Amino acid sequence: MFFLVYDLTSFRFFLYIFIRVFGGTPMSLKDLCASIRMEIVSRNFPPGMKLSEQILCNRWKVSRTPIREALRHLESEGFISSSK
Repeated sequence: MFFLVYDLTSFRFFLYIFIRVFGGTPMSLKDLCASIRMEIVSRNFPPGMKLSEQILCNRWKVSRTPIREALRHLESEGFISSSK
């Protein structure tokens, strides 16, 4: 399937429609970190809870790569800790 896009505005509109139809929400790393941080602060993820990558992927409809990046970022800030 091919799509011809004439300008950036058309592309953004197409991308928005494509994402809405096929699922997911485009999200920057900054937004994803903020969203996870807010869930922790609001106690939706209580202290000591193991943050499962799969559960986070399903919740935000993103792949594991952005989830892993967000978790590494939050860990570097000292907001979460990991145990291996």
